Amino acid sequence: MTLIPKDTTIFFMADLDEVIKESGWCDIVKSTWTPLFDRGQYTYNRDVAPNDDIIRAIPEYRIHSDDWYKWVNIVHEAIINHAGRKQFYVETCTNIPITVWHYPKAEKERDYAALCEDTLEEEPVDYVM
Repeated sequence: MTLIPKDTTIFFMADLDEVIKESGWCDIVKSTWTPLFDRGQYTYNRDVAPNDDIIRAIPEYRIHSDDWYKWVNIVHEAIINHAGRKQFYVETCTNIPITVWHYPKAEKERDYAALCEDTLEEEPVDYVM
């Protein structure tokens, strides 16, 4: 985050196995962003069948202002704001009408238990881990 230009106002974190299919999605984010709020909520198609049928869709919040300055956790990353609060609340979210599709590789490691234990060792009070 420290490498991002200082005049950046909207941040968006996506993984390499995620796709945004809406044409002009960046303009959609910019036009619906509400500076009074500090994060954006959008639809995340977490589990998708090979024919693109949606198995599970959830709200996601990885669009944020610079108040959310630090990513933590080895796995199941979470963002923290300057007050030390994690991302898991929605009262300061703008609804952004885009969808992120998740397409993990079939051979991707699915057993996150050891990584969660490593994170818990680093952050013993982390309620998510």
